[in-house]
Amino acid sequence: STQSTWVCCKFDIRWTVVSIEDKCKGNYTLRDNGFGMFPQYEVQITKPATIFLKMTQSEKHNSYQGKHPIFLILLANGGKKAHTSDTNNMVASSLPPINYVSVTTELFADILYTYPYTFTVVAGTLDSTSEFTINFYSTDPGVQVRKINCFYHLRVADDFLLNFIKNCS
Repeated sequence: STQSTWVCCKFDIRWTVVSIEDKCKGNYTLRDNGFGMFPQYEVQITKPATIFLKMTQSEKHNSYQGKHPIFLILLANGGKKAHTSDTNNMVASSLPPINYVSVTTELFADILYTYPYTFTVVAGTLDSTSEFTINFYSTDPGVQVRKINCFYHLRVADDFLLNFIKNCS
């Protein structure tokens, strides 16, 4: 027998909302690849605030069951790209991955952080290519959200090539 808990949250004008449509590409496992290949986002807040995240996948079997197991992880790592599945900095998550249409997680960021502070959000699915929307809700009107470049290794290679070219001329 399966039990479900439904929680309602009212988002009124006191909440700032940022929505991003994105997708996961390929079959990834947290054990083999860590967080590095999953879509990641910086969420910067300017003062103590609540952060509420909701990820909704496009493909679904019915109104509550999604096609793929999905997850959200919120890391207090200063907004840096997460490469490993080290969860020492994890402050909130929807883990374990589950095949619901939507998953959520919430954090009240208080005086433990120096503001402005930037968190990293890791979003993903464990099965295959999946399109999704993430809604970032915050009680901080100054919240900013930015996608982190998923191809970090290419950026490092580009920097290497630029330095090589500069040194050769």
